[in-house]
Amino acid sequence: MYTKTSIIILTHNQLKYTQICIKSIRKYSRTQKYEIIVVDNASTDQTTEWLRGQNDIKSIFNIKNMGFAAGCNQGIRKATGTEILLLNNDTIVMPNWLDNLKKALYNSEKIGAVGPVSNSCSNYQAIKVDYDNTDLLQAIKFGSLYNKSSIPQKWQKKIKLIGFCMLIKKSVVDKIGFLDERFFPGNFEDDDYSLRIVEAGYDLLQCNDTFIHHFGGTSFKEYNQQYADILLDNQRLFFDKWGINFVFSTMDLEEYKHIKLKPKARILEIGCACGASLLEIRAKFPDVSVYGIDKAPKAAQIADHYFPAVCGDIETMDLQYPPHFFDYIVLPDLLSCVIEPLAVLKKIKPFLKDDGYIIASCHNVMHYDNIRKLLSGEWNYENSLFNSTFNWEHLRFFSLKSLNEFADRAGLVIKECQALMKTQEDLGSDNLLIKQLLSMNLTPRRKVWELKAYRYILHMQKF
Repeated sequence: MYTKTSIIILTHNQLKYTQICIKSIRKYSRTQKYEIIVVDNASTDQTTEWLRGQNDIKSIFNIKNMGFAAGCNQGIRKATGTEILLLNNDTIVMPNWLDNLKKALYNSEKIGAVGPVSNSCSNYQAIKVDYDNTDLLQAIKFGSLYNKSSIPQKWQKKIKLIGFCMLIKKSVVDKIGFLDERFFPGNFEDDDYSLRIVEAGYDLLQCNDTFIHHFGGTSFKEYNQQYADILLDNQRLFFDKWGINFVFSTMDLEEYKHIKLKPKARILEIGCACGASLLEIRAKFPDVSVYGIDKAPKAAQIADHYFPAVCGDIETMDLQYPPHFFDYIVLPDLLSCVIEPLAVLKKIKPFLKDDGYIIASCHNVMHYDNIRKLLSGEWNYENSLFNSTFNWEHLRFFSLKSLNEFADRAGLVIKECQALMKTQEDLGSDNLLIKQLLSMNLTPRRKVWELKAYRYILHMQKF
């Protein structure tokens, strides 16, 4: 089968990184047919002059910064390959990188796009490395050893892939169209494109047998204070388009690590978003069966592509599962978002095995920072981008005492309570506020840890 990879790279200054990236492609892609297309977004350093001197690069020079999505689309229009590779200019590719990615991509007609792992990446695509970020020779050595073989057992299904390195079949691009240019200058365009690929019926794969180095964030560093605003604006655009806040649930995967999963367990997550958290769990524990419920129709549809998921409001929907079916029912920040949390606990309890657990994540209204906001008059609902006590979706607020009362009234007992809090080092000057609150004798000293706990993970069982 003849294939040719169109490697599309965007540049906006940072010539040093671009040169390193291009050099690595030339050196470690010799066994593959490829073309390099560089779209320069109005660089003001020596990038354009350097590109004009490269005979093996197709270059596009923009007089203004078109953003990531629009720049990629320009490159796609100029591409002649059978697959499109979106690659950040602050990456170093490694031996066998493209061979491995293409083996995964063409393993099945159902696969739409694949991506590697890296030293610096969100979406749980990062792995631990044993080299310093500035030691490029050690990075190459690490990658050479890591990319030895490509096997299906190391390919992991994903809800989304990060656009720092994303290999997509050209036939898939032709079917679903270009990247959405509303996400300017960058962020959430890869979330959007990933969901569109899954919505079209294709699988996304993370290749855990393929590593490339990623310096990370170089193109956005100049935005500094603007970066958070860009992220927030694009998250709003993403919600307006999909009715989805994030592809992951608010139950962070780090919090899932504290659940001691039984072999062959059945897990139901209510508020599963697009199912990304559950997919990560299933990748780590292949014998586990996962199920999801989410209020957002598109989110439930995306999740249902990979495992049984339904759309519905837990307060009003009928549950179609057999009694005593689940080993774990997970409520990621759900109790704060429903009108009658007690009724929800009573409703789901019959579907839990007698030795099963309801795992509920909930913000602590007694956290010192919430008290600070109330005392200073800065209390305000926050956009859904921020996972906090005063999230705009929250209808109720809980302390540990009120959570205990709800559990008791629902016929449940809290077997374990994990309190998430900042380290002593991270607290810094916040310790002063805590001391002041204690000095007023409003909080017993034995409960000072409740002032520091910003979130609780409750493990509840039937009486």
